[in-house]
Amino acid sequence: MKVFYLFILICLSFSCKDETRENPPLKGDCFLLGNPWKFYFVDKEGKSIIGLKAGQILPTTEIQPSPYFRPSTIPEGYENNGKSYFYNGNANTIGFEPETGLYFWTTVIPGYEYLTNHSFYIHFNHTDIDTVEVKFRFQYEDVYGGDFTAQVKELRYNGTLVIKNNEYMDKAGIYIQK
Repeated sequence: MKVFYLFILICLSFSCKDETRENPPLKGDCFLLGNPWKFYFVDKEGKSIIGLKAGQILPTTEIQPSPYFRPSTIPEGYENNGKSYFYNGNANTIGFEPETGLYFWTTVIPGYEYLTNHSFYIHFNHTDIDTVEVKFRFQYEDVYGGDFTAQVKELRYNGTLVIKNNEYMDKAGIYIQK
């Protein structure tokens, strides 16, 4: 009988092995990666199509396209005091850059732990939806608040490579013509 219990104990110890490092699960927890990249949405003449005027519809990050999407807008009575406008739970920002004379947009980059390839969407309204594809590089180490760090290996906006190894492909920034 002791041999039987010993056999069960050995089987349980091997079945409880933490396999997250050698054989990670297919999908882990969602994370949001902050970044310094500025996106400039411009028309054919190179002028901003986003701004900080009351009623302006703003680009909004969504993990999945949704038929229930409600566009984000600058509220009535908003006074542009030269500061950036944060919205969508502070996941998105609109600001003005005097050097370029253009409004810029920033966003968090959503992903899932263990998934190196991920897509998310930028809604401008119900019909104008852009796709962002990201390839992440993970480093598994003890860090404050978790056990991994994520970096953007590649970021494609509507199929065009705009970020590689955490660097702009074009030093002037990311210009999206709409």
